[in-house]
Amino acid sequence: ARDAVAERASRQCSPLLASGLEFFWVWSLAIAFAR
Repeated sequence: ARDAVAERASRQCSPLLASGLEFFWVWSLAIAFAR
C-alpha cells in the first residue's frame, strides 16, 4: 500500500518538479541575458 501511495505522489510531483526546473531555467536565461 505504501508503494502505491509513493508512486501516486511521485507521479503528481513530477510535473510540478519539471515546471519548477523549467521556471528556474527560464530565469537563469533571463538573468544571463540581462547582464
